[in-house]
Amino acid sequence: MQPIPVSLFSQDGYYLDMLLSVGDKTQVVSPGQDLSEASVRTAIESALKRSSQGFLKVVGLWTPPAAQTDQFGQQSPGSLATYQTLQQRLGQDYSVRSIDLQSGQVPPDVDTLVVIAPQNMSDKERYAIDQYLMRGGSVIVGAGNYSIAQSPAVDWVYSRCKRPE
Repeated sequence: MQPIPVSLFSQDGYYLDMLLSVGDKTQVVSPGQDLSEASVRTAIESALKRSSQGFLKVVGLWTPPAAQTDQFGQQSPGSLATYQTLQQRLGQDYSVRSIDLQSGQVPPDVDTLVVIAPQNMSDKERYAIDQYLMRGGSVIVGAGNYSIAQSPAVDWVYSRCKRPE
């Protein structure tokens, strides 16, 4: 277990985590940021569900804001549709929730965090991911300098290159 920093750049910290041991597996249970009874209850119930068989896993999906631009200053209109498609595909096997990391914390009921296009994340959002990883969370990051876009020209070339049936 790692201490929780009092502030972003402080050397002081405190412990507020619990440990749940089921069989030979031990996991850290961290209550939500508001420390209410409901938040603590949700954290404990989520940890129990993660340890048990047969429960639907929760995937937290973080995507950039809709008005994000590429390296050339152009807004990419297909990005939002791509993110929605990804959310639908993940939703076939998992319970998917859109996550806002501006609070500096990943919700405690998220089993796996999927981060798409993190190039323009704020320090607070990166801090939330760091703390989630420090508590043993699983993170999948989709990042790169290139994006895939389909244009009418590509459709035309593809239709001309197909083998006749």
